[in-house]
Amino acid sequence: MISLGNIDLSHNSFSGPFPNFTCSTGITDINLSYNMFSGTIPSCLASMLGLQKIILSHNTFPGSIPAYVGGRTVSKLDFSYNNFIGNISDTVLGSFNAKALQYFDVSNNFLEGPFPSFCANMPALTTIDLSVNRFNGSIGSTWDRLIAPYLYLNISYNNLIGNIPANFEYLNFQTLDLSFNRLDDLPDFLSYPPRFLLDFGGVLALQCNVFCSPQPAWCLSVDPTKLYQANCSTCGVHTPSCRPDSSSSDRPPPPPSYTDKWLTGGLVT
Repeated sequence: MISLGNIDLSHNSFSGPFPNFTCSTGITDINLSYNMFSGTIPSCLASMLGLQKIILSHNTFPGSIPAYVGGRTVSKLDFSYNNFIGNISDTVLGSFNAKALQYFDVSNNFLEGPFPSFCANMPALTTIDLSVNRFNGSIGSTWDRLIAPYLYLNISYNNLIGNIPANFEYLNFQTLDLSFNRLDDLPDFLSYPPRFLLDFGGVLALQCNVFCSPQPAWCLSVDPTKLYQANCSTCGVHTPSCRPDSSSSDRPPPPPSYTDKWLTGGLVT
């Protein structure tokens, strides 16, 4: 269906290459989700100056995410549930306008390499989902530029190591999911229930890491309706029951239902 600058071919059984007619002048939104499209994402996207949303989730697009997908006006990019591989390069990240991009979802692919630190430098972002990939390294510490009134951050099911950034204390999380990684220390601010749990009824997921810090007492007493999981006590290696084999080509089980961002009020849709 094509109207008013929007192309929505979602929830069909279309297959084949990316349809080039979507590169028409004046198109603002492209939604090809829930199909069987594959092949190369066309470079014509780079010339679509008014493009705002690119939704390609639940297809079979392979290869690297091309450098021209960002665009200076793109506010939402959803490439989740595809077969993308490789790093998210600095060239890709530099193609976005830091003041425009609000929603970035590349979850459930086969991406790898260092944690994409650009996420911490996009002040308009409200949704960041990098879950179920193979990112490694540390999360980084420069998160103070994220000033959105609410923030969904899901980086679960990766190979991240090191500390949870201390300045997470000051961010307005609705969801913070760090589960199924190799994080090994808890910041001081988690000695007490985080503000976003108490004030906003947010979600915190820490299970299946390798924390060596003592379990905070509040983990045992917080209202369970305001906490998904807070396994803060485990010190040691991952067990097969806690994490799938990282060498396997199969994806781990999907995160629990609370990660359905389409149901979260206020997010960019």
